[in-house]
Amino acid sequence: MVLAGPSCTYTEFMEFIDGSNMKGFKGSDMIPLMTVTKKVVMAYVFLACMVLGNSVVSTQTCIDPKFTSETSLVAKIVFGYFVVLAAKFRYYYAWMFADGVVNAAGMGFNGYDENGKALWDKFTNIKPKHIEFATNVRGFLRNWNILTERWLKRIIYDRSSNQQYGVLATSLTSAFWHGFYPGYYLFFISVGFMNLSSRKARRSFHAYFQNSKEKKIFYDILTWLTTHSMAVYIGMPFLLLQLDSGLIHWRSMYFYGHIFILLGFASPWISEALGLKALKPKESDAKVQEITGESSDSYKTNSRSKQD
Repeated sequence: MVLAGPSCTYTEFMEFIDGSNMKGFKGSDMIPLMTVTKKVVMAYVFLACMVLGNSVVSTQTCIDPKFTSETSLVAKIVFGYFVVLAAKFRYYYAWMFADGVVNAAGMGFNGYDENGKALWDKFTNIKPKHIEFATNVRGFLRNWNILTERWLKRIIYDRSSNQQYGVLATSLTSAFWHGFYPGYYLFFISVGFMNLSSRKARRSFHAYFQNSKEKKIFYDILTWLTTHSMAVYIGMPFLLLQLDSGLIHWRSMYFYGHIFILLGFASPWISEALGLKALKPKESDAKVQEITGESSDSYKTNSRSKQD
């Protein structure tokens, strides 16, 4: 946990030490053997995928002069998707393995589900399936480095004067926390603006696509493609680390990611011009569970209550 995560509070660690973390546990075996086995096996599957992926694709190819000049934009995005995927496998492996080790120590019990099955996900730090099928930025970020995101939300976002400043302050803090490579700052600052932009876009276009099954399917496919193509565009500087390399990549992609961000900020005017129904403030609160997973009013409260 110290080396790779997941993080935990001092109180949670002391509850593990004195055994009070198992309050409400009904079974006799305090080490979930099957859960640990599943997580460790999955971790090594991700490790194998990482080794295989890194032997096939390379981040440096994305800024190779021949590749950038002779490859089409679509091919660059597809290739970049597999580069980013191979990089994600590294984190999937580390956090999945750490989660299994934590459970093997008897830590991570989180009550029972509606079927009476014991949950051992209190310190789960990654949910690969939710990330790979995410159809919006919030769905991607809330399942990546989960406990660190929750920690940043509690100490930065919750204390900000408004949501916009909170998102940007959290992104900047994340960049500083990772280190001083310029690629981190290109990545995290862009993520902050992308997060704000995507919220406006969802409120502007989401409601129009919810009145038929066909429109919902089309919307999900479109938003999946948009989310993961943006992950390719914005995520590459994080891997390349250097300022010049990150800018070379963005220039070779015609800065489409930042164009999408600007279009997201302009989405209220675009949807109005196209005659599409946008969510009003009261409607957005009613539908926010479907859009972002939690209401704007309860956003801060929920993050604190989960910790309590």
